[in-house]
Amino acid sequence: MKIIYKLIGGFLAVSLLICLTGYLAVNASKKIMQSVFTDNVSNMALRIMDEIDRDMNYKIETIQDYITDPDLHETVTRSNQDFEKLDDIQAYINNKDREWVSAAKDEVTPFMRDLIDSNLSGELRGKLDFYRKKYGYRVFGEVFVTNKYGANVAQTNKTSDY
Repeated sequence: MKIIYKLIGGFLAVSLLICLTGYLAVNASKKIMQSVFTDNVSNMALRIMDEIDRDMNYKIETIQDYITDPDLHETVTRSNQDFEKLDDIQAYINNKDREWVSAAKDEVTPFMRDLIDSNLSGELRGKLDFYRKKYGYRVFGEVFVTNKYGANVAQTNKTSDY
C-alpha cells in the first residue's frame, strides 16, 4: 500500500475522531445547558413565588390593620344599629340601590357624598394614596365598607351600586 493512502487514511481517521469528539462534546454541552437552564428557571420561579407570597401576606396584614381600626368598628356598629331600627331593611336597601344606579355616572348625590366624605372614607383614601405612592400604582382600585346587611357605610369613591 502506498504511503499516500496511508496518510489519507490516517488523516480521515483523525478527522473522523475529531468530528466524533466534537459531536459528543456538543451533545454533552447541550444536556448540561438544558439542565442549568431548567435549574435557573426553577430557582427564579421559586424566588418569584416567594416574593408574591410575601407581598400577599403584607397585603393581608394591611387589610387586618383596616379591620382593627376603631373608627371602622364604630362606624359599622352605628350603621348596624341604625339599620336594625328600620321596619323593612331590604326594602330600604333596594330603594337606595335604585336611586344609586339611576343617578348619572358622573353625578354624586347627597347620600353618596355623605358616604364618600365620611371620616372613615377619608382614612381609607389616605391609606390607598399611601400605597399608590409607595408602589407607583393603585394597589386597590377602590375600598368600601359594608355593614352586616351589605349596605355601604364608607367608600373611597362612587361605586357602581349601593
